[in-house]
Amino acid sequence: MGIVETIGLCVGALAAVVALATERYTLRGRTLSAAAKAPRVTIGQAAEGAAVTLVGTVRFERRSVEAPLSGRRCCYFVMDPGDTQQDRGLVDHPQAPRLPNERRGCPFVLDDGTGLALVRVDARTMTSLDDDALATGPSEERARAMLAQRGIERGYDEWRPTEWALVEGDVIAVYGLVRERPEADFAAERHEGYRSRVRRVVVEAPAGLRLLLSNRDELTKRG
Repeated sequence: MGIVETIGLCVGALAAVVALATERYTLRGRTLSAAAKAPRVTIGQAAEGAAVTLVGTVRFERRSVEAPLSGRRCCYFVMDPGDTQQDRGLVDHPQAPRLPNERRGCPFVLDDGTGLALVRVDARTMTSLDDDALATGPSEERARAMLAQRGIERGYDEWRPTEWALVEGDVIAVYGLVRERPEADFAAERHEGYRSRVRRVVVEAPAGLRLLLSNRDELTKRG
């Protein structure tokens, strides 16, 4: 093996180590690590003040938001504009417009059959999604309408927008801190005919970490 090849391997190995360390010590990395280690419990079993993973079915609370591509009513969405120009770098397209990923949501209710958890989604909420979660794009008409709303009125072929939306009936894992709230007045309880004497809690971001929503099997299906 020549010197160039050896240097290349060393640089690649160093980059991998740096990436691993960065993921481990960033806020996202710490949250993912904590979620992987947190006990998975039912809402009925969750201890007050404990950071746990809960898995259940999504129910709307008092409001919802509209996903920008599909137009579906949801309680959280992630939209990737799919900027192929950015993928090729700024050198080839120095004046090209840029669109960031978008994410937005509102509080929703998680129901696992043992209780109801009001999940306090906010602007800092994180997601950990399956690799193909954003694989499905919208119709060309909807994609163009979305881009036009954001000031992109030509060059549509340079964009491949996709989205993931959390809608009512989806099964999701939520990592967060459990707070007791027996007096919580959940709108979903009235509309969906829930049990009258079920435990009700609130889930929010743990101190120094983020609330996490995930559809990955390792969180939604582990025993």
